[in-house]
Amino acid sequence: IHNCFIVNNTFYRGYREAIRIVESQTPSSNNQVINNIFDHSKAYKPIDGIDKSCQAGFKFHHNGWSHPPIFASG
Repeated sequence: IHNCFIVNNTFYRGYREAIRIVESQTPSSNNQVINNIFDHSKAYKPIDGIDKSCQAGFKFHHNGWSHPPIFASG
């Protein structure tokens, strides 16, 4: 994923993860998750499946988390 902006959304108690990104052969770059509300139960993580190789390509700013992912600060 490249140059993707996820902005001003409310993800409320979804059945699974709100955002799921799996490993890719090409590293992700320049993706931003900004000003969103993630309200999920502890059973499902708001964001899951972002492999360590993809995490560097994502920046998180001004989000509200009911249960924040470890790697997604902001």
